[in-house]
Amino acid sequence: SNGTATVTIDGGQDAAGNANQPATSNTFTINAPPTATLTYSRSTSGGSTGQLTITATFSAVIVNTPSIAFNRPGTLNDVSSTAMASSSTATAWTFAYNILEQNGSNILDGLTTVTITGAQDAGANENEPATNNTFTIDTIRPTVSLTYSKPTTAVDVGNLTLTATFSESSVTTPTIAIDRPGSGNDVAPTAMTWSGSSAVWSLVYNVSR
Repeated sequence: SNGTATVTIDGGQDAAGNANQPATSNTFTINAPPTATLTYSRSTSGGSTGQLTITATFSAVIVNTPSIAFNRPGTLNDVSSTAMASSSTATAWTFAYNILEQNGSNILDGLTTVTITGAQDAGANENEPATNNTFTIDTIRPTVSLTYSKPTTAVDVGNLTLTATFSESSVTTPTIAIDRPGSGNDVAPTAMTWSGSSAVWSLVYNVSR
């Protein structure tokens, strides 16, 4: 903690065996600037669209309101220096950042930098640069290509295997639904089967008469 540190000198003796007196000027004041550590409400390795809450936790009580800024690739969806919101403790402050979908021109995906400024402790020391102050935005939705085990122009009765190939790995299990003309032989949303690659999933559909 910051404050006054006291230095004690003992064990000094002169030739006559006299121990040393207490040292003069034996105090000094520690007044280090507060550090800031950032945490995120979602993974920092591939943030998708929507709200991302950033929490800045300082090493000391902050007596004023710190500011936060975001620099995202492109020229839009940045945030200039903006006041953070206080929390239940004077050492933690939050901000909700809205991640927009990339448009290929002025809103781009990639490494985004967070800057925290203006946080002061009781000694008027302003915060050091925050640690863990970058995260990666990835808002490109994966494409899906379907292939079939039989020609799609005239599928007869029996099993038909449908294979969905995604443009990138799917970290969740996708579902499939089939709506056949009429009121029967439909498939309600059903979990697909992993094929050995997290980008390829399949389902066997039984075509009835």
